[in-house]
Amino acid sequence: MLPPLPGVALALSMIKPKDVILHAGCFLPNAFGKAEIEAVAVVVVLWHNANDLTEWTPVSRRQIVNFLHEEALRQREPVFSMVSNPFLRPDPNGLRDGGWFSGWTTAEEPGTFTEEGLRRLSHATSEAARLSS
Repeated sequence: MLPPLPGVALALSMIKPKDVILHAGCFLPNAFGKAEIEAVAVVVVLWHNANDLTEWTPVSRRQIVNFLHEEALRQREPVFSMVSNPFLRPDPNGLRDGGWFSGWTTAEEPGTFTEEGLRRLSHATSEAARLSS
């Protein structure tokens, strides 16, 4: 396991991967402003949960792509529906460029949510819980 990235230690204690509630099982309501960016955030959360990680762990884009391929091949939801949607083009650079995710300048460089990214996940979780009730 890789150590947390510099500058995000405080943010890592805000919300845990298992705490994130996905509305309708597959999206974060208005967390990052665009479905293409939210889809990437959802997959990062799903990767953490599929790997039984209880803390935010840096992950590379390559690991995320491999996870997407594995889940799609097994036709596991919600990933299968996401990758089968011809209108949804996930935007990992948008997540990083928006300041919500650090790292990911290359496919191999690990990255993780920034403090602002975790704040948005927390807000989206509250909104998803409200919409689900």
